[in-house]
Amino acid sequence: MLRNGWPNDPRNSQPLLAEDLRYVFATDRRDDTPEKGWKRWQAVCEKWKGKYRRFATLKNELRYQASFTYLNYDPRMRSMIYTTNWIERLNKDFRRVLKARNSMPDEDSVITLLGHVAIDKRCYRRKVPKLKYETNLFPPMTDTN
Repeated sequence: MLRNGWPNDPRNSQPLLAEDLRYVFATDRRDDTPEKGWKRWQAVCEKWKGKYRRFATLKNELRYQASFTYLNYDPRMRSMIYTTNWIERLNKDFRRVLKARNSMPDEDSVITLLGHVAIDKRCYRRKVPKLKYETNLFPPMTDTN
């Protein structure tokens, strides 16, 4: 969403636009909702549509409204919802592992293999910062490797 909204413009307006986008996608407002975020997005699009025509079309694209669902989460979690890189990396690992095996006996074996790949990723075992854990439900993970 940000990539589509970021115009190729002279450097003099990029800092102002970046400031407006940081305001729209801020994660620290406790009373924020997806509806409020969407309204901020529309206001920024309205502000910049005179200079950049692309913002006039982005203002009412409903598929971008889903980008504000992160505001349904606790404010302590919002800043950590940058899963795109993790998901892309995991998909890359899935493709690499499946490419190395020419054939699999059945669908269950594929699911088992992909599950093993996902569980085996050490980068996903990190503790989530800023949150207190319920140690009875979620015991601390130990590094087995």
